[in-house]
Amino acid sequence: MSEYKKSIAAYVRAIGQTQAIRLGDGTDFASAEKERLTSDLRHQYAQNQRLIWIASTLWVVLFMLGVYFAIHYRDNLTGLTVALGGNLMVLGGVMFALRRLWLDSSTMGALLAIVPGLNPSEAAKVITSFYFNAIGSRNPKSGSIQVQAASGPQ
Repeated sequence: MSEYKKSIAAYVRAIGQTQAIRLGDGTDFASAEKERLTSDLRHQYAQNQRLIWIASTLWVVLFMLGVYFAIHYRDNLTGLTVALGGNLMVLGGVMFALRRLWLDSSTMGALLAIVPGLNPSEAAKVITSFYFNAIGSRNPKSGSIQVQAASGPQ
């Protein structure tokens, strides 16, 4: 589970929402949890952006290395096949990692655009709805969400 998903799961547990909030309910929530979640999301978003830059740079370097090998081993078919085959496999892995990072970064960016401008009750509804519809694992028999425990230090 991604770090931002763990933060959202911890937030849902902290506000005691193990069931979806009905629209219009007037439950009050403390702003401390909202501020902590926003801070965690900002930190994780910054880390994600650094990882995206690192993975993008790695992809460009590997691509350039593939071009170098293609030029260097142009007369040796076996060497060219080994060098480019391995390079293309690694490039595919880096592209998959970049896709996952981009999706997580986009999700965190959307949450960071929405949550800070809301009062704590509305933020709780948005985060709980997001968690139940996008992250949480549904129990197909009861329709309830099982809040996953976050691992590691909080």
